[in-house]
Amino acid sequence: MTNNTTLWTLGAVLFFIAMDYLTGVLKAGVQHNISSAKMREGLMHKLAYILILILSQAIDIFNIHTQLGLPLNVLAVTSAGISLIELTSIVENLCEINPEIANKGFMKIFDTVKDNTNKTEEENK
Repeated sequence: MTNNTTLWTLGAVLFFIAMDYLTGVLKAGVQHNISSAKMREGLMHKLAYILILILSQAIDIFNIHTQLGLPLNVLAVTSAGISLIELTSIVENLCEINPEIANKGFMKIFDTVKDNTNKTEEENK
């Protein structure tokens, strides 16, 4: 992966991490349960993702210079996985912030959204 691609890859993951943290704080604000302990825990999870990205990049560099023979770019695969995890969490947070989003048809693919929609339907009965 070129340096420019690596920067874009890392930038995308950091964007998703930041958006997840921001939507998590917004969700806590809407639910009136902002907790510094939960925020610290969330930051530690985000730091762990960043450390995994650094490790992935190191593996790619070692692969180039020591000819480990890995047939794929570890950073790209790791970044895609973390981005999907973060994107799912962002969507779940947005559904908690605005429950009307959860009722949209395309949102049914998320288990948490399904659970929240079922609760909303039961509460309306």
